[in-house]
Amino acid sequence: MVAVPVMVGAVLWTASQLTGLVNYSREGQPIGTPRILPSFYAKLQSGALRQEATPWDGSGIPPLFLMSEMSGKASSNFPKVTPEDVAGSLNYVKDVLGRSLRLELSIENANVRVLEGSAEHGQLIASYPKKESLRRQGNGLLAARASLHLTHTLCKRYGYKGDKCVEFLSTIDLGNTEVGKHCDWKKGGENEIITSANLLCHKNSPYRMEDGSCNNPNNPALGKTYTGYRRLLFPNYADGIQQMRRSVSGNPLPSARHISASLSPDSDRPDQVTTLSLMQWTQFVEHDLAHTPSATMLNKGASITCCRDDGFPLAPRYQHPSCSHIEIPSNDPFYQKHRQQCMNYVRSITTIRPGCTFGPTEQINQATHFLDASMIYGSDAETQRTVRSYDGGKLKVKEQEVETSTGKRTVTFFPVSSEPLDICQGISIKGHHCYHGGDSRANEHPQLTALHTLWLREHNRLADELSKLNPHWKDEKLFQEARRIVIGQIQHITYSDWLPNVIGTEYYEKLFSENEEQGTEYNDDIDPSTSNEFATAAIRFARSMMESSIKLYEENRKVNDTIFLRNHYNQPVVIEKPGHFDSLIRGMATQNSQQMDLLFTEDVTSLLWMEDKPYGMDVISLDIQRGRDHGLQPYNKYRELCGLPLAKTFDDLLDVMPKSVVEKLQKLYSSVNDIDLYVGGMSELPNGKIKNIGDFNKKYQKNKSEKSLVGPTFQCIIAEQMLRARKADRFFYDRAQEDSRSVFTPSQIAELKKASLARIFCDNGNEVLRMQQKVFEKPSESNPMNFCNDKTNIPSMNLSPWVETF
Repeated sequence: MVAVPVMVGAVLWTASQLTGLVNYSREGQPIGTPRILPSFYAKLQSGALRQEATPWDGSGIPPLFLMSEMSGKASSNFPKVTPEDVAGSLNYVKDVLGRSLRLELSIENANVRVLEGSAEHGQLIASYPKKESLRRQGNGLLAARASLHLTHTLCKRYGYKGDKCVEFLSTIDLGNTEVGKHCDWKKGGENEIITSANLLCHKNSPYRMEDGSCNNPNNPALGKTYTGYRRLLFPNYADGIQQMRRSVSGNPLPSARHISASLSPDSDRPDQVTTLSLMQWTQFVEHDLAHTPSATMLNKGASITCCRDDGFPLAPRYQHPSCSHIEIPSNDPFYQKHRQQCMNYVRSITTIRPGCTFGPTEQINQATHFLDASMIYGSDAETQRTVRSYDGGKLKVKEQEVETSTGKRTVTFFPVSSEPLDICQGISIKGHHCYHGGDSRANEHPQLTALHTLWLREHNRLADELSKLNPHWKDEKLFQEARRIVIGQIQHITYSDWLPNVIGTEYYEKLFSENEEQGTEYNDDIDPSTSNEFATAAIRFARSMMESSIKLYEENRKVNDTIFLRNHYNQPVVIEKPGHFDSLIRGMATQNSQQMDLLFTEDVTSLLWMEDKPYGMDVISLDIQRGRDHGLQPYNKYRELCGLPLAKTFDDLLDVMPKSVVEKLQKLYSSVNDIDLYVGGMSELPNGKIKNIGDFNKKYQKNKSEKSLVGPTFQCIIAEQMLRARKADRFFYDRAQEDSRSVFTPSQIAELKKASLARIFCDNGNEVLRMQQKVFEKPSESNPMNFCNDKTNIPSMNLSPWVETF
């Protein structure tokens, strides 16, 4: 990995010294003075900006959509801070460089590192930081540690404590300091945005930038790769700045693994309607909108581990400050037989806060914040260059001959990665091979790899067709036009097929119904950035829908073989075995997913990334710990934000949770205000199963049979994010015809609306002959199997509207 300048190494020692200086609100109240965003509903109806959020009456847009960007707002009540105070704090942090160097040197000399082929290696691959993330890691840590220092100096000077102190710090501009110069954007005058000088935008270009920049003409850095996540509520850190959240009593929260083991026993409960393709598409959307990297050593970029190889925590002298390992109880139902007491968790990379201020830490997103197929093409220019062939507009592939019913034919797969240690477990040990594409997470497991491969082939198929229609088009034009179409197809499938299934058709129509003839209205006042709550909790609901046994189906939909998830983490070449690729595709459209609930397969709760040992890691524990790492408020706060009554006792949760689950939560948490967002959201019943939700039910959910996969809180957070991803995207595929250079023509939009995942399966499998039109649902009388050459029941795009005329 690439080294980071040593001057930022100073923050390491400081991290272990400057903690516990601020007593954060024990009730978890959001702090800061929020700026109210324009009401989406008011904007749609009248174009006017609403200045204040009003209580929700069950109609229109829920309160969540009226919330602010919680980035802090200057208050005239706070004193002005001198440049000397700011510079002094940053210089103090850098002055401890020598101690941090010795700490990392001690760790390296002891050979404390992630071992190749271990489950920790799989964990590192999933959150592998890119070069730019590593560079920003130093600046983010400097700002955070300097903020901690200011709590001990400025806050003490002015008599500010707790919430008031953190609110004050969030108004202090990093300005022209050494760190502030690296801000993507900061406030200038009253309505002025200053962006970093390296952003060069071509406003008249019809094509997206690789890194998501320049989408918003007024703020080119908004939604860009390597910027921080947006927040729905101000962060909740134990010290106000970076220390992981604690109980409202001040005690540590219960172990994430203890919660997981107590709530989530392995149980086989298939969903009777939903197929594995919906679970897989959820992960596809997640990877497009979010990629959170984990910290590494600052001086050399080496990996960090927090547990000894024998399963015990490292001695304090070898514990890196970025470690926050998960304690495994001695009586754990699974890990006790393997004598494991420590599960590795390395904290996420932080970045400079939005608005370029001091204050609580924010985590970095190394994906773009737009639904723009960045997991296929890469989320920066460097990655995109490596996946392009620069021949006929195509992506790089490797070719292979396969047997079909009509003889041999040549098909394509991703090329083998030239840096396998970064993305593939056990490359030296067992000779594994991994693929190189736009996102290394495409190698995680076979069905995800197959889905990525389908879209690789779709891009190249489109490039070939466009070349035939427009022989004069050069490589760049062919690539960009094929990319535009792929993004449009993915957006249409996501909003027309996937999202209504997840949040429910009624809820979807309330928020997304527009005049289709006019198209989506672009709103440059809306921040498109992915929310931390969406990326870290809500979109992760589909983990519970995963299957341990991946069935392989013949064309007649009979099972001919089974492979196990636990044996194929980061071993993607299994899709190249004879017959496997098509069998995996049919399986995604045929095999029942597991129900969305608190029951997870053992393959993800104890065997995740299992490779060289008879055990792996636990995805639930990691997701809970990540929420605490990111300073997410407790579940109760988001429940209230989304229109449900604030729970005062555990019994108040019975309006949306089963009694048996509430009883378990009461045993695990000392207060209803301690429940982690991920745990609370996963504990809620899907809306169609909620029988008594009080006022919320009377005002909004009049149709109790309304089907959704998630409960009210995750429904609300997911819908909020997807609404932003559509309204704040200047290049959204069905955008209203205002600027013909940046949107599709009406005839092109009509063709894009024919897109379906069924057609993608048909056109890009090796030899898939039949498919149901709605692949997120099981084949049935209302969703029958059709032959792939039936263009009526499985429509196919006509690319003639892309013929360029002169």
